[in-house]
Amino acid sequence: MPSYRYPKQCYIMLKSLDDVGRICWATKIKNLLYKYDFGFVWISQDVGNINQFIRLFRQRVIDSCKNDWHTRQLL
Repeated sequence: MPSYRYPKQCYIMLKSLDDVGRICWATKIKNLLYKYDFGFVWISQDVGNINQFIRLFRQRVIDSCKNDWHTRQLL
């Protein structure tokens, strides 16, 4: 997205707030990416192939939820 667009400007502002330790929406996104082993996306600020990233991220979240559910059933 071009940097003159408002959504991009807002994202840059929120990321800079996160960079100095403020908790905001960008912090929540960063935490999700790291939780599901996609921290490299936050570091690089690029997902590469968007469709492939969405598919992989979605599957990772589903697998994690299933694993958590199965673990709770064993307790």
